[in-house]
Amino acid sequence: MSAAYQESDWAVAWILCEVLNESLTSRRANGMLNVSLITSTMTALSRLGVTVADRRRLGITLENQQPDDSQKVAISKGSGIPVPPHSE
Repeated sequence: MSAAYQESDWAVAWILCEVLNESLTSRRANGMLNVSLITSTMTALSRLGVTVADRRRLGITLENQQPDDSQKVAISKGSGIPVPPHSE
């Protein structure tokens, strides 16, 4: 699936994850989470096909949905967001 993403898709995904992280770790003045921001961010992420259910809804089928060993290493050593190798 990652091969289908363009650099702009990765940029949008990164920004959305930053927004989601900020939404989940920050509280409003009243101590509540900003649920509308979390919901809109999750909706935007679903358009990128981040979950199996999202991909099914989009009509995308992947043959192997298990990350390969290099992605597992990137996840365990990095920020938790695997970034695919750059293909020319």
